[in-house]
Amino acid sequence: MRIEAVWKTFHGDLDRVEEEIRHHLHSDAAIIPEVGGYLLEGGGKRVRPLMALLSARLCGYQRESLYTLAAIVEYLHTASLLHDDVVDMAQLRRGHAAANSIWGNQVCGLVGDYFYAMALHLAVAEDSLEIMEILSAATAYMVKGELLQMAHTKDVKTDREQYEGIITCKTANLMAAACALPAVAAGVEGEMKEGLRAFGRHLGIAFQMVDDTLDYVAEEERLGKLVGKDLMEGKVTLPLILLLQHASAADRARVEEVILKDNLEPHDLQEVMLLLGRYDILAACLEVSGDHVRQAKEALAPFPDSEARAACFALADYVIERDL
Repeated sequence: MRIEAVWKTFHGDLDRVEEEIRHHLHSDAAIIPEVGGYLLEGGGKRVRPLMALLSARLCGYQRESLYTLAAIVEYLHTASLLHDDVVDMAQLRRGHAAANSIWGNQVCGLVGDYFYAMALHLAVAEDSLEIMEILSAATAYMVKGELLQMAHTKDVKTDREQYEGIITCKTANLMAAACALPAVAAGVEGEMKEGLRAFGRHLGIAFQMVDDTLDYVAEEERLGKLVGKDLMEGKVTLPLILLLQHASAADRARVEEVILKDNLEPHDLQEVMLLLGRYDILAACLEVSGDHVRQAKEALAPFPDSEARAACFALADYVIERDL
């Protein structure tokens, strides 16, 4: 199965999720639906809600509350995007002006807070302590991940383990939650529930690794943000970590010099990108992220072959193949 078939199969379900998201955006504080509507129309593929739908299908869970659970996950993701753009002072998001560049940091920070609160408010209706624990933990981890990333800004000694810890907090734990929530709602326990959680976690790690790699190799129009933005912000992600690991002493010293600079010149970014090509770092990044995709697929071993399982595999392949 290819990812196009997955989107087609779940198109109707994703439309239901979209309706649920928009329904809860209504507010007499007009700025909330205004900012929320702008973000919803910004081109996101709803990968996290899709993961929830796929997990529900694997668990045989078909209740109406599934769409609320999927909407909750997207609310948390959207809140994190708003906060990330405020912290990063972003100008672009998915090829459009970032919300904070239109409405300002104060408004976007508060709307992000509202989305976090709305997500947890909706979760209360599920009347499940475990669901609340999963969502509140994912929320706390996302904030922790952002703080860890800030602590490692321009830290040339950041290693793979530290980096994976950051992206597990920032990205992978929410994807793990998206997969675990339907299992909890369906009453699935043991290796199946843990398998879904592991599938989401490893897929989330791979997803962020590919995102960080695309930051150096994608065309700006397709990337939806400035190429090399991570380097300009002093974020030491997988491509830089591997480059520092494999480069000669002279090249490593030059890369460290660029990372530590307060104001980068265009030639600095160009030089780093040339070195990434010289040491074949793209292939190395794909190998690392591909290993997590493999582990994600292996985590679904407790589930028998089915259309839903094949769709999960197709989504895993899409994560590593997109726009490369």
